[in-house]
Amino acid sequence: MLRNSQDLAGKPTGYGRHMRRTACALGLALVLLPQLPAALQAAGPRDGAQNADASAPATTPMLRPFVELDNSAIHLGDVFDNAGRYADRAIASAPEPGESVVLEAAWLWRVANAYSLDWRPASRFETSTIHRASTRIPASTLAELIHQAAAREVSGDPDLIDLEFDAPLSDVNLAPGNEATVRLDRWSFDPATGRFSANMAAPAEGAPQRMTNVSGRVHRLALVPVPTRRIGQGEVIGRGDIDWQPMREQNLARSVIAGEAVDVVGMAARRPLSAGTALRATDVEPPILVERRTNVMVVLQMPQMTLTMQGKALDRGALGETVRVENLHSKRLVEGVVSGPGKVTIDLPHALALR
Repeated sequence: MLRNSQDLAGKPTGYGRHMRRTACALGLALVLLPQLPAALQAAGPRDGAQNADASAPATTPMLRPFVELDNSAIHLGDVFDNAGRYADRAIASAPEPGESVVLEAAWLWRVANAYSLDWRPASRFETSTIHRASTRIPASTLAELIHQAAAREVSGDPDLIDLEFDAPLSDVNLAPGNEATVRLDRWSFDPATGRFSANMAAPAEGAPQRMTNVSGRVHRLALVPVPTRRIGQGEVIGRGDIDWQPMREQNLARSVIAGEAVDVVGMAARRPLSAGTALRATDVEPPILVERRTNVMVVLQMPQMTLTMQGKALDRGALGETVRVENLHSKRLVEGVVSGPGKVTIDLPHALALR
């Protein structure tokens, strides 16, 4: 089936891909133009064209600037409207499915002369672009097939792997009428290096029309906390301040926090933190609830009662840390545990020291 690709927004499907391939590279040497006139005289017209009405009015041949076809040969009638009795003659091999070729003005003129067509290019820039129709299998389909195979080789979350291909994957184009499917024919994986290689066949059922060889490496990923905004020193990190982003483990410094099991929400910034930079363990600390040289409430917990009084913290501390506290009256020191903002809890033996 043939249709004019001008219906496709002025360009053939896949236009731009191998657009400047020369005619010879696609088998245009199939036509030996210098020998065409003699060959035509010897062969004569095909399909009963000898009996064509010579008195029929001639119609001016017109070049088709964009053509899409779905067979393996380019015919004279594909390129020219009103090509006459030789319209069904093959003049070149068609490009591969999904690919295109540009027929230049000089070559087209030689073909027209060889077949006695009353046509000449208006300029040297006049061309005809031939595109071969295809059933397209996107490169993303091939990548997903490789990802599934790699996920079976690597333990852990299958989403936390990244594929690095030795060469970029390309779409696979099959002749029209085929299913857009692909199968994995061969797969090998080296767990020590993460290297893989595979052969893929399309379509998935029956004899393959296209074989694709791919190789590359599987990378393990780790989720890393990254600030979504600038966080000031001492500021407590909220849940909306952090975005967990996957990064390749091999590229992470040892001090980088990795894994959502390490929850940085509720921690305080030890220094100003920039947005978009992976957090290190030294970037955060538990928020300081008791500052040095500040008055704190001292809580004495006993089995049958709880006493409170004022004291002065001689150390700064986070929740659960031990700090020294001075009795404001006796000036004696005691150690207690930070139990809240501005709050230190001590046990019974230290109660005597505070009297």
